[in-house]
Amino acid sequence: MKILLNILLIIIVFQNSEAQEVSNTSRNNWQLESAWHLGKVVKHRDYFKPEVTEPSFIYELSIQKQTESTDLWAGLYNCPLYGFSFSYIDIGDKNTLGQAIGLLPFINFRRRFNHINFNIKIGVGLAYFSKTFNSVNNYTNNAIGGHFTNYTRYEFGFNRSVHSRIDLNANLSFTHASNGNTEQPNLGLNFIAGKIGLAYKFYNKKPILKKVKAEYPKNIKTNILIGIGFNSVGVDNGPDYPVWTGSFFLEKKHALKGAITLGGDFEYYESVNRILVVSEHEDQDRFLASSKWMILAGYNFLFPKFSFHAQTGTYLYNPHVKRGDVVVKLNAYYHFSDQYQKQNIHPFIGVSLKSHYFSADYVQLLLGMKF
Repeated sequence: MKILLNILLIIIVFQNSEAQEVSNTSRNNWQLESAWHLGKVVKHRDYFKPEVTEPSFIYELSIQKQTESTDLWAGLYNCPLYGFSFSYIDIGDKNTLGQAIGLLPFINFRRRFNHINFNIKIGVGLAYFSKTFNSVNNYTNNAIGGHFTNYTRYEFGFNRSVHSRIDLNANLSFTHASNGNTEQPNLGLNFIAGKIGLAYKFYNKKPILKKVKAEYPKNIKTNILIGIGFNSVGVDNGPDYPVWTGSFFLEKKHALKGAITLGGDFEYYESVNRILVVSEHEDQDRFLASSKWMILAGYNFLFPKFSFHAQTGTYLYNPHVKRGDVVVKLNAYYHFSDQYQKQNIHPFIGVSLKSHYFSADYVQLLLGMKF
């Protein structure tokens, strides 16, 4: 399930990136970057057991493309870079946490000031860890419960051209790996590191970098979604049970590339229902006791056939044990029609991660309609 979710996200990123027709001048705007991250695993919980005393190291090789303002979406976002990177991760405690490799699709937003670019880079992908929790042989590893995990990175910093074809990049990076609570234990790993990299450009011409403006419809759109996720019951190496969801949100654009949202979610936890059955609770109580309602506000970053929707909110109804009142949801959608074009109905699919603060609850697949 986790592999399929991450493969879907990778397909979403690259289908969207290639969805727009590009000009002949932009077909060779590719770069190759070699980068090194040196940092430390952050102990983010008191009951985080691994003792990581050595520094953490990530080597990364990236293939990326400089977009141009000849594409509408790129011009609206100030001509970002996009691509994917391959990573080798030395966590710093080989006996307990092992090593990892990762594949990370990303997009790098830039603000240009003379000869220096300020960067904000966001990537979500898939990692494979060589060692996981084992109740007999590796019981101190309560961070990683399964070999395959989500692999997320945020970076900010700057880059500068040191040659007509070579850029120097210096960033502060934050890397997170966890399995979305589909396998226990799942505390996850957080790395904070400094990054230094060199990017070689396979072109010596200047790309067309110019921010553009465009008109956008000002009416409010309604989004309706159904989804299924999987949630562990909190037992190490225990079973997963489905979480059924229904969602809606209203979307008000303030620009062609972004919209403010407000909506609500309903959730039904099969794991809670199973516990109530075993505990011999009466049938009429099970549905409500296994359900949650919440209200969420957010912002939807819109691309032609892709959108990234960040939401936060709180529960209106939550009858069973609370893991936190603040809900955070990160959603990625692939749309079957161009969102920049006027159209009455936009069907889409997506993936979503729900968490309480920084503790994951579940990952889900979504099917939705915008109208």
